[in-house]
Amino acid sequence: MQLLFSSDLHGNLKHYAQLIEEANNHGSDALLLGGDICPRRKGLVVQKMRETTGRSKAHEPPEESKEFSDMMKNDSVRLQQEWFEASLVPLLQTCRCPVYMIMGNSDFRANLGSFKRTLEALPPIQRHGREHQHITMMDGLEVTPLRLGPDPEVVYHLMGVSFIPPTPHSMKDWELMDTPEDCLYYQHVLAPRPPGYNPPPPRIYRNSRIAVDGCRSDSTDNCGSSVLSICSLSLDAKDSLEGLLHQTLSREPPLGISNIDPARLIVMAHTPPFATGLDLMASHAHVGSLGLLRFLRTVQPLVSLHGHIHETVRMSKTHIDRLQGEYPVEKGVVGVDASRRFVDSPDRTRWEAPEPESSQPNPANRSGTIAVASGNDFKKERAWCILVDVGPDGAAKVKRYQSASPTVLCDIGNLRISDHR
Repeated sequence: MQLLFSSDLHGNLKHYAQLIEEANNHGSDALLLGGDICPRRKGLVVQKMRETTGRSKAHEPPEESKEFSDMMKNDSVRLQQEWFEASLVPLLQTCRCPVYMIMGNSDFRANLGSFKRTLEALPPIQRHGREHQHITMMDGLEVTPLRLGPDPEVVYHLMGVSFIPPTPHSMKDWELMDTPEDCLYYQHVLAPRPPGYNPPPPRIYRNSRIAVDGCRSDSTDNCGSSVLSICSLSLDAKDSLEGLLHQTLSREPPLGISNIDPARLIVMAHTPPFATGLDLMASHAHVGSLGLLRFLRTVQPLVSLHGHIHETVRMSKTHIDRLQGEYPVEKGVVGVDASRRFVDSPDRTRWEAPEPESSQPNPANRSGTIAVASGNDFKKERAWCILVDVGPDGAAKVKRYQSASPTVLCDIGNLRISDHR
């Protein structure tokens, strides 16, 4: 089984065409798209203003103008839906294998229902004498079976995760607090204070700054005048990203992975795991999900595929990381260590790490999970993609390359960290 993966194309139709050509030329069994599939709302609004007003770039209204802000609020959801149906769907139909995609933080959640209905109405595709839905848009957290090979009894499962930890950006459609510890921390920081008390800035979050308040698109398919509403992230531990992932352990598909062999589970998450070579920004901050990291270490799927951070491969010099054993702890950074807990002190800002506990044995008795980042930059000339080749024995090989730039397969079963640092 061959899977071709990429992420963060942000509406670059040239990159989509390159990926489809690669999938068709390789005879891939499926094309996987890991979020941020649509253009950013600012680009859609600017393009629409140029079309409707005939203005050149030099005569566009400033971003702080009422005309621009009104279109950003009232029209961006509808414009993204129109682009998807008019531009992307016809192009993806030229792919000769099934396509599975998830949304990312730049994709409006309000369009999820309409996207799914559009794709479900398309004619199916034939693979190995069986019909498959040609293009599948997965929910924010969904598990779907993959029967892509010639033997229908060989079943893999794909777990799609659109949710990400908080960011400094205003759109919160797919953002959740990362871990229960984060929820506890912000409950303390944002709690009412006595008169005259000056709390610490509530935006400090590990190595980066976040916003817990923002806006979301309507949960309905109504794309009228009020498509964006003010919101705040839930500080309930069960609503955290780690809390949702933990619930999947006891649920059957499509809501969970109970009774699924981890060796036949493939995770496609828009956010990368925290403190790896896959979540490093240009500022040298790690901004991935600690909750996802814990989940992957617990479950140990065959492979996990990630996007979100465009520059991570350029910064870390690696696109692949093995998640096994204890991960490194960066000293003095709030919330890095999975064992750290919040300690209620007078200023309620102090974190303390308890004594380290002995490492738990590997529950699956496997050598760890291989996590891979596409590191795609939609502004570049060619798209970066990941080819995952799963053999009949369940062993997997993976390579990262730019379209039309083949490279050597790397056997992840024998990979050591020193091989790619």
